[in-house]
Amino acid sequence: MRELNLAKARSTWKVTLPCSDSENGVRVIHIKSPSKNTLTELYELKDSIGSAENIQKLDPRSIGAMWDFAAVAMSNNVEKYEITADELEEELSLTDLFEFYAGYIEFVNEQTKGKN
Repeated sequence: MRELNLAKARSTWKVTLPCSDSENGVRVIHIKSPSKNTLTELYELKDSIGSAENIQKLDPRSIGAMWDFAAVAMSNNVEKYEITADELEEELSLTDLFEFYAGYIEFVNEQTKGKN
């Protein structure tokens, strides 16, 4: 029987964030693949807001949900750094948020394709 190694290194997504608390003004994190709950939350959010091109059509509640989701997704990092939605709102623009959201979906899609 073929050997199965579930302890192998997992792929991550390297993200550089602005950080006013660090010496050089940035913080690098390596985001891990999402858990089942995070993946479910991502797809529910994606269904409710549609594509990232719909910025003008979003209501404040949907944008708030995106900040909250980004904090959850970014907090799932190798460095075990906890990130809050409030921190992200202070450090990132709305455009940054949409870029993260689109990039995260791409990262998740790559992870899903790689397992098949």
